[in-house]
Amino acid sequence: MKHNLVLIGCLLSIALFIGTALAQEKTLAELEKAAEAGDAEAMVSLAKHYFDLEIGIIDEEKAIELLEKAIEKDNAEAMVRRSEIYLNKIGTPEDDKNGDLPKAIELLEKAMDKGNMEAMFSLGFMYSMSFPAGKEQEGMELLEKAADNGYIRALLFLGEIYEVGIKADHDDANAFAIAQDIQKAIEWYEKAADKGSTDAMTLLGEMYALGKQIEKDTKKAIEWYEKAIDGGNALAMLHRARMYVHEKDTENARKWYTKAIENAKPKHNWLIEFAEKELEDLNKEALRMEEDIF
Repeated sequence: MKHNLVLIGCLLSIALFIGTALAQEKTLAELEKAAEAGDAEAMVSLAKHYFDLEIGIIDEEKAIELLEKAIEKDNAEAMVRRSEIYLNKIGTPEDDKNGDLPKAIELLEKAMDKGNMEAMFSLGFMYSMSFPAGKEQEGMELLEKAADNGYIRALLFLGEIYEVGIKADHDDANAFAIAQDIQKAIEWYEKAADKGSTDAMTLLGEMYALGKQIEKDTKKAIEWYEKAIDGGNALAMLHRARMYVHEKDTENARKWYTKAIENAKPKHNWLIEFAEKELEDLNKEALRMEEDIF
């Protein structure tokens, strides 16, 4: 059980912190000055600098101090960020019998009442993942409400839920809290794609390319991949390169492996390494064929 708690805590904290990098238009010195003057938004930006799970945790205590001050000023984002720190401790020795979970939920509910969509999504995420168990339907309702408000992460996550389903939290391996529904998954992904999500476009491309619970349709897969590519999605470029390999189009395969590497974000090391290995193998094969000819 403890392993599951640690895993869910990590998932929740990562989900909460996606896309929350420190604002570039202000220097740390400027933010510190504004925070000292009582600017709650500056406090939150500084806290995100001190506590960022993607870049690294610099000073957790300082982040908490800043967030607590911003919460006193009724800042909804500060409530969400503080809940993230609570959730990051779930299942660790520092969390006494999951005592941090109620605190996180209370803050998220307060932020949600203020209209914060990230808080609504985060609660929906938790409940739909049976954390705590028994609130799956409430979680789905929150996710759908966030989705109806155009929150792209909710649209994407609903698609993911229906693509695979969610197992019920008991011994019956065939029991699902949320049943798999491929048609609903496609509908949610398409709604996210309509809002410009290249991740949704890429996922749709994967479904049609692989025939995942639906009829395989290479033409539709290419259409979705190319839309995602137009938006700069590196994973879609990687998939397109692999399709060109199967089509024996070495020149285009090489082109899109290279573009995938160039467009991948630094945190996506696995994608960069995979594309580099595929490109290396492609070049070796081309060299071998050239040697065979001459």
